[in-house]
Amino acid sequence: MNRRRGAICAILLCCMSLLGVDQNSINPYVTISKSGRYCFPRKPTSRENVLGALWRDIVDLNKYALFSADTFKVVASTFPLYIFTRIFDEDVQKCFHRECCHKDIHQAPEWCRDLSKYGLGIPIAVLGMMAFFGHNEEFRVTGRVFLLGMPFVLSGKDIIKKIPFDANRRPWCDRFACDKRAYGGFPSGHMAEVSYMTVLYGLRYGLRAAVPIGIFGTFLGVTFLNCNRHYVSQLVAGAGLGTLFALAADKVIDNRLERNCKRRFNCGYDTDMHGQPAFKVSCSF
Repeated sequence: MNRRRGAICAILLCCMSLLGVDQNSINPYVTISKSGRYCFPRKPTSRENVLGALWRDIVDLNKYALFSADTFKVVASTFPLYIFTRIFDEDVQKCFHRECCHKDIHQAPEWCRDLSKYGLGIPIAVLGMMAFFGHNEEFRVTGRVFLLGMPFVLSGKDIIKKIPFDANRRPWCDRFACDKRAYGGFPSGHMAEVSYMTVLYGLRYGLRAAVPIGIFGTFLGVTFLNCNRHYVSQLVAGAGLGTLFALAADKVIDNRLERNCKRRFNCGYDTDMHGQPAFKVSCSF
């Protein structure tokens, strides 16, 4: 009897391969019947499906961010602008800091600084909530991938900030010591985050989404430049980092939506309620 079942399973698998059925749709999970005599495939649990999809998205996000043509394009377009702005960094900073007495000048109101520093959490929270309350599938998937990519944007800039090199020095500022330059300015983390949001939602939903976030990003960059938190070149580097991850996240979203669409029609090997081999076709509407 066991040999007969094995032969039937082999025949079904051969037929499926001839019909072009995707072998990945056959679940590799195995369970044993209560009697302990039979082994047959089982469906993965919802937790296994969620963790598998999450891991796949993480791998794809970092793969696209580090090893894709878009990565080269972003670096190639950002690097010349970074070099150009770096030439004028010190001259621009002299407009907002008096070196002789180590005092900041021509400063914006304090609330501008606080809004730029802490206000970024508001759009992040609003867009992240779309992962659970979006009115359609694309909104929800975009929100999930957006939240998934944000930690990698933050960790990426944190890794670079820990490297002590000349471009990583912050501008002179009266809130820092006057005899030693502070590190941690390259790239601008806040600019990376707001650029990540602007480019990603601009690619998905056009100017109606990119313009409001972009206006806030411009306000943030000008304020940080005014309060001597970052040089112009460091803001450019942060924008490049955020754009890089936004392009990668956009590809991950397309892949996820494509997989979800294909999953509406499934065809594969399964078992019936009696544990007998069966060929299952399903379609969700």
